[in-house]
Amino acid sequence: GTVLLAASPAPALVTLRTAGAPVRVYTSTYRFAGRELTVGVSQSLAPQQRTLADARTALAVGVPLMLVAAVVGGYALARRSLQPVATMTRQAAHISAGTLHERLPVADPRDELGRLAAVFNELLGRMEEAFARQRRFVADASHELRTPVAIIAGEAELALAREGRDADALRAALATIGGETGRLQQIVGDLFLLARADAGERPRAVEELYLADLVASVTHAVRTLAARKGVTVNEHVDGDLPFRGDEGLLHRLLLNLVDNAIKFTPAGGCVTVTAAQRGVAYVVQVADTGPGIAPEDQARVFERFFRAHSAEGAAGTGSGAGLGLAIARWIAEAHEGTLQLTHSGAEGSTFAVTLPAPNESPAG
Repeated sequence: GTVLLAASPAPALVTLRTAGAPVRVYTSTYRFAGRELTVGVSQSLAPQQRTLADARTALAVGVPLMLVAAVVGGYALARRSLQPVATMTRQAAHISAGTLHERLPVADPRDELGRLAAVFNELLGRMEEAFARQRRFVADASHELRTPVAIIAGEAELALAREGRDADALRAALATIGGETGRLQQIVGDLFLLARADAGERPRAVEELYLADLVASVTHAVRTLAARKGVTVNEHVDGDLPFRGDEGLLHRLLLNLVDNAIKFTPAGGCVTVTAAQRGVAYVVQVADTGPGIAPEDQARVFERFFRAHSAEGAAGTGSGAGLGLAIARWIAEAHEGTLQLTHSGAEGSTFAVTLPAPNESPAG
């Protein structure tokens, strides 16, 4: 048979430049029947050049268009996503002390912005409540201060209006002025104490004391006042009840409670103060036999300047400014304790002070 052997020269692949499109030529040399035979194959590169030209055109035009589309789409998406933030910002910018009732819109309470708006609305609610309490406090304080100031001014003007007033008339005017001045000082002192409490200040002169002695001192101090109203004051104390605290503040706490109980107890009634240790706490209770506090007022008895009405519709007979129970609760909390209205009904009301019992007894 015939044997075909490839020649020694390696195949060649060259590109020829022509007037038209370039041509790719592949040549290979073979030896056939003792003779060399060169075989060449050529192909125009015009289709490839057109394809590359189309690709370059597509890249030159398509990539910028894709970038523009991506930027526009991203901006639109971001604007749509951040639209709630812009709305919240505009709404928040218009909220002031006079428009705290307004709230931020909550588009979707399940996403992050919705939860943020909900938290902000809760903050606005707390601020609105705080501002309302502050306005009510200022209004009530102004009312309470205006009355004694007006009485003092009226008595002074009356005393100076006529010459030659006798000593008894002047003495009566001065007595009235002195009484109202004392009331004014009491109100101002109470307001100052509550202001310090609101500021987070808890001034306490901590010392060793016995709650039994404190209860005895308070009940002894109010016996004359109770006797004038025909009210009996009793005390029942279980043990000495050693404690560390501010004796002056704790005395004021119990005095406010007992004085309040006497005011609401009619003649022939009884006020009972009990103190005992229950577990790891001391419990001091002040109970009266008055008509009780109206149910709608029981939740507000510790509010400042609030005067509760009895269940029979009568207001408290005392002349206080309605700060006693608020101060008493603050004093209890300043000693890491609590003050609560535990019961109020037709048979009377009971306030309970709970204080932490110390681990060790005081010396002496």
